[in-house]
Amino acid sequence: MSKKKWTITFLILTIALTSFAIYSNYSKSNVEYAGRVQAIQDLVERPDITINVKHQYKDDLHTYLGTFEVPTPCHSYEADLIYEADEIIIDLKYTQSLDSECALVVTDRDFRVSFTGEESDAEFVIAKLNGNLVNLNIFEVPKSQNIDDFQIYIKG
Repeated sequence: MSKKKWTITFLILTIALTSFAIYSNYSKSNVEYAGRVQAIQDLVERPDITINVKHQYKDDLHTYLGTFEVPTPCHSYEADLIYEADEIIIDLKYTQSLDSECALVVTDRDFRVSFTGEESDAEFVIAKLNGNLVNLNIFEVPKSQNIDDFQIYIKG
């Protein structure tokens, strides 16, 4: 092959490889950008509060047992279940007591809610604290154990 043909072949291969490199880098940056946008949106929409709960499904009964914080020991609280179209909401609320003198000490309050249903209903359970969505850190309790005696161990 002549020197001219080698030069033309080399230029064509160089242009093809450069085009491929530019295209693959462009595609990768678009995917990374979309992933970053989704991650940022998840951070903005993610609830700030996480509640640890124990969950047990036994004899067609779902039981959720957990603890959440209230600003003072004088705050009263309640835990209810709300059934919506495709969600079961553990609705936790606390209100300030009328007592004017109360120590500003964050206090844990225990709650327990139960409902009957299918085992698959557990995936539709969410929680709200005073109307705001919270993260549920769910620890599954085996049917053979007592939910009240089951201990949650969290490292950190």
